[in-house]
Amino acid sequence: MFRIGSLLYIPAYLSVILYRVFASATDDGNLILMGALAISTAIRFCGITFSYTAISVLLNYMSPPNVVGYANGIAQSIVSLARFCGPVLGGLMWSMSVQDNPSGYPLGFLVCSAICAMAVAHSFFIR
Repeated sequence: MFRIGSLLYIPAYLSVILYRVFASATDDGNLILMGALAISTAIRFCGITFSYTAISVLLNYMSPPNVVGYANGIAQSIVSLARFCGPVLGGLMWSMSVQDNPSGYPLGFLVCSAICAMAVAHSFFIR
């Protein structure tokens, strides 16, 4: 489930790059663009559901019974740290990618996809 969830992130993030072609400053809402964004978001939320649930199950399954609470506490602390650092690093990367050239916007989506691909590769080493 973790691998499937991580795999679902990749097309969800990469497809967002392609939607700029359909965006228009004159349209209030392009039906094709909104439909594509809805599908991409649904795929991303499926990935979130699969991977986060699988991580919790793996953590509880792989930890000895006497340290399950400790392992869950450490895991939640790391998740909190990532939720703090992620937007800061993402905003920094976004501002650097569009600073001189607005067409550099895909960098953040490419980096997210690469990190998800590394998570998929890492999932083969979970025992």
